[in-house]
Amino acid sequence: MILASFKQRAIALVIDIIIQLVIAMLVLSIFLAINELTELHQIVLDVAFYTAYFGCAIVKDFTFKGASIGKKLLKLKVVDEKTYETISFKRLFIRDLFTFELATTFLAYSLKKRTLGEMFSSSMVVNI
Repeated sequence: MILASFKQRAIALVIDIIIQLVIAMLVLSIFLAINELTELHQIVLDVAFYTAYFGCAIVKDFTFKGASIGKKLLKLKVVDEKTYETISFKRLFIRDLFTFELATTFLAYSLKKRTLGEMFSSSMVVNI
């Protein structure tokens, strides 16, 4: 299998971030519909916003069997580096934890065409 290019992965990432932001903004708009935001409402709003945003980020690849919506549109998939099978939720979670660090992600990607998260979870993104 051929590793996905930087351009393909960047486009998939932008698509996924837009989707995550739309979902998070929907959560935000629900809370803003409340006329009076108390301190408790603000705390709940912050938790809901970040849970929606990061929750989407963590489950996106697992929900679609190794391919987020962005990856699906670009015909990419996260697979095990040896077996080429879809990796487990635990390994996707580890991969995504490291992916949040964009600077290290792009630095590592430029060296081996794999992110730090992929190196730690023994996975890679390939064309399907």
